[in-house]
Amino acid sequence: MNDGIVFSRNSDRYLQLAAVLLLIIFAVIVYGHVFSNGLCCADDSTFATVAKNLAFGKGYVESTPLDGSIGVKPFDPAVGTGPTVIIPAAALVYVLGNVPWAPGFATATVSFSLLVFLAFDESHDFAFSFIVFSTYSQH
Repeated sequence: MNDGIVFSRNSDRYLQLAAVLLLIIFAVIVYGHVFSNGLCCADDSTFATVAKNLAFGKGYVESTPLDGSIGVKPFDPAVGTGPTVIIPAAALVYVLGNVPWAPGFATATVSFSLLVFLAFDESHDFAFSFIVFSTYSQH
């Protein structure tokens, strides 16, 4: 038996175990932050406002427009995100009520799902590391 192959398989196992451990630690930190801080900034409050309006039947509108106008502003580009975050947050608000952590939970879950999907896609080596780093360093 070739010793190089055995060593390579063992090192791959250790790297996979380390990756899973880091993924779990990262999830604990991110979700802990989401539940302990709720709305962290203006972005999250804007996401929460649009999600609440959508959940309560007013539509995809910003009810406190950032440009100083009065009234609702449908599909406001100043919101800063799209339906990928707003719709899951609206679903959480609809099911659980108006909870302050809904936008952060939706953002973390979408990002974490992308990370898990990429982790199990074995066709990426260097690209996987680059995408994971760039995804989580953007915000």
